[in-house]
Amino acid sequence: MTKRPLFPIVLFASILIFLLISGCGHGSNNQTNQPPTLISIAISPSVRSIPLGGTQKFKAAGFYSDGSTSDLTSSVTWSSSDMTDAPITAGGVLSVFSYATSVGKQPTISASYGGITVSIVIAITQNISFTNWSTAGNPVGVAVDTLGNVYIADAAFSNNSSMIYKNSAPSNQAAPFNVSITNNVVGVAVDASFNVYVTDYANNKLHIYNSSGTLTATWSTPFPAGALSGVAVDASGYVYMTDAKNNYLYKYDSYKNSPLGTLLTKWSTTGVPSGVAVDPSGNVYVADSSESLIRVYNPSGTQTASWSTIGTPSGVAVYVDPTGTITKVYVADTYYYLIREFVPPPAGSPPTTSWSQATYWSSIGWPNAVAVDSSGNVYVVDATNNKVREYPPQ
Repeated sequence: MTKRPLFPIVLFASILIFLLISGCGHGSNNQTNQPPTLISIAISPSVRSIPLGGTQKFKAAGFYSDGSTSDLTSSVTWSSSDMTDAPITAGGVLSVFSYATSVGKQPTISASYGGITVSIVIAITQNISFTNWSTAGNPVGVAVDTLGNVYIADAAFSNNSSMIYKNSAPSNQAAPFNVSITNNVVGVAVDASFNVYVTDYANNKLHIYNSSGTLTATWSTPFPAGALSGVAVDASGYVYMTDAKNNYLYKYDSYKNSPLGTLLTKWSTTGVPSGVAVDPSGNVYVADSSESLIRVYNPSGTQTASWSTIGTPSGVAVYVDPTGTITKVYVADTYYYLIREFVPPPAGSPPTTSWSQATYWSSIGWPNAVAVDSSGNVYVVDATNNKVREYPPQ
């Protein structure tokens, strides 16, 4: 047998490897020189509700593989799932016609480009007139006393300081209640003796001021690393606070009985508790922002009912009519920019029966908290626009 030389085979293999390497390198250079790839599209603003007769100009932004962004508003294809009542133009302008039948509809608005589609759901609400009050900073909490005075917790008044405003009824003229409020104000409540309770979120403390705005007490919770959020006071003076970090609801003895603060009980909540309210019978209503629920606890801390709010509830208020009957619960939904009104189940229903949503309306900006006075006027704080909105009885 004749032995064949290996040289031609080795030479051919070497040339092939060289060509492959060269080709791969050339392809890599071409890939490097290619334009960035569109990764995602985002629609702004993040408004989730529009009243009857309202319009909204939307924008679309493109995000690319190299970290860059571009305005795609005029390039995307805009569409609405309800072009009859809520059409959108090629430029992203959505109009909601003033049809009574439109209330309650939730059209889907979409923007498509380059094989990518992004959608948001818009709730069509009633067009309810309201009164605007302006604040100097970012209002995040609101409460009403028995005389109709409105207290506003302003989280960022100036230089990272906080402020409590007292709007004197019926003039509704905002005036500083006290200039030495600690930082990180979130929630505010007022009792029958006009003591004002303010939660300090970052320091996990509750500050109590008398009717003149003088600091009279500061309470700490069992968990120094917590995050106090909502606060409410019942008819007997018991104080309820939510801890959004440790997922607790605290019940303290009244300030009158225990000026230094005595923790009576605490109970764990399933989700993240935010706003809190209490009715004349001592039942406690907690806005669970992480699980989109309103949870109801009896005075002993046992959950007796819950119902879904769909969006992100951050505040809750209970309206009691002149006869002492609980007739409505208002919920501030930050995700959909809505105030939702719920009514109790029919008389004789089991305690666990869910409440029904009667109506909802747009708060225009981001609603952080809600309060209702004895006449049924509803007050909503809007931190994004530095406004407090007063709505007439619904």
